[in-house]
Amino acid sequence: MEIVTANQMMDIEEKAVESQEISLKELMEAAGESVADIASSLLKAGGEIAIYCGKGNNGGDGFVAAKHLKRIGHDVTVYLTFSKDDIKGIAKDALSEAEAASVNIMEFKKEVCPSPDLIIDALFGFNLKGEIHGQAADAVEQINKVRAIVVSVDIPSGIDADTGRSDGVSVKADHTVTFTCPKIGSVIDQGVGLSGKIHLVDIGISKDVISENVDTHLASREIASSLIPKRAFTANKHTCGRVLVIAGSVGMTGAATLTSLAALRSGAGIVTLAAPRSLNEILEIKLTEVMTIPLPETAQQSISPTALDIIKDVSKRFDVIAIGPGISRNDETRVFLNKVVSEIDIPMVIDADGLNCLDDTGVLSSTPSSKVITPHEGELSRLTKETTSKITSDRVKACQEASRAFKATVVLKGNRSIISGRGATMINTTGNAGMATAGTGDVLTGIIASFMAQGLPDYPAAVAGTFVHGLSGDFGKKEKGELAMIAGDLIDLLPRAIKNIIGVVR
Repeated sequence: MEIVTANQMMDIEEKAVESQEISLKELMEAAGESVADIASSLLKAGGEIAIYCGKGNNGGDGFVAAKHLKRIGHDVTVYLTFSKDDIKGIAKDALSEAEAASVNIMEFKKEVCPSPDLIIDALFGFNLKGEIHGQAADAVEQINKVRAIVVSVDIPSGIDADTGRSDGVSVKADHTVTFTCPKIGSVIDQGVGLSGKIHLVDIGISKDVISENVDTHLASREIASSLIPKRAFTANKHTCGRVLVIAGSVGMTGAATLTSLAALRSGAGIVTLAAPRSLNEILEIKLTEVMTIPLPETAQQSISPTALDIIKDVSKRFDVIAIGPGISRNDETRVFLNKVVSEIDIPMVIDADGLNCLDDTGVLSSTPSSKVITPHEGELSRLTKETTSKITSDRVKACQEASRAFKATVVLKGNRSIISGRGATMINTTGNAGMATAGTGDVLTGIIASFMAQGLPDYPAAVAGTFVHGLSGDFGKKEKGELAMIAGDLIDLLPRAIKNIIGVVR
């Protein structure tokens, strides 16, 4: 499903007007009527409705909705948070038509609190930037206090349509009626919890106009199913993908284990773990189906730079390298990691201490092979030298900019992880707070590496891997609860998640 920024939505509307012989007034009429239909469906006949309108086109949608609701028998009152003189253009025309339909139009007063059955929030829409002030802020607070069904027009007022963030008060909607495409802010960060159920309405803009102006999508089972690798009837372990995991240090054998097992459970035919020599015995006990390569180590039992020649030689037998989980930040190991990334021309997934040890992000593009990096916000801050607060203020933009700068696919982990690569962006829709536990990122690294080894390019592998990873977590939440879930549960549930995706759609 396509999702859009505010600027993209304005471009889409402008190009629709140019190419489809459709006017903005006609688009507003279609939008307002759809709001009225959905609002009416949520009430019994004759229910009382209050519509809070601003002075822009979002308010215009509210005036159109008021006109239609009045005509089908509802008791409708419109509350204006601006003077009528401030309302211009097609919004002013819509107000005049609502008045002609005998809709009750009142100036909003903080002291007068209505008690309707349903409230329509038509205050700001997708063009709002920054904090709501004055009467409009008072109106938002009133909306949130009244016990009524709340329906927002396009996006809850107060939410930034591009970032999902709120700088001040915001409407908490039970339903959001959005037009043409959901706005990015409705499906990430604070916007997820404030938008309620999203109703997507077609108001007549062609799919061609939409697709030409959109580069961001919302992940779905259908998308994941189309990407998850399929095995040929004649498959053998060598044709199902070979993953080399370079991971682990003293005290961190768990990270290496989780990545390796996740790669196997995601379909890789062969998984081999390269780890410090002194840890090999315990890793062979933990990993029955994974082969191991003991590597020269530092005095601190992390991988030594002298292991580079071994890795250069054995890597020729593999389709992808997963590097970083539990590898440590030892200075000597840091030298080893940077040389692996810069000198070995094999697709890679780089995570955890693999990212923390990168001295120069330029090494990500120093070889032509594809790279996937999977940072959380703190790690991306270190890589980009931007503050964490700047990254969290617009996670989509931060992920896209990092992907372009590093010439790599970036998975910015978090609530609604964001995947950006090859000029496209996907917002993931699976996962939950129970996955906020040590080791879940190591599992994700293994899944993505496995899908790449089985033939998926970097960006599709990251999209499918992140969706499967999150769905395993959602099954874990149902079985274990959020508090009791651990990373190993995700691996146990990977078969169920993959079967759920491909069994329903394929």
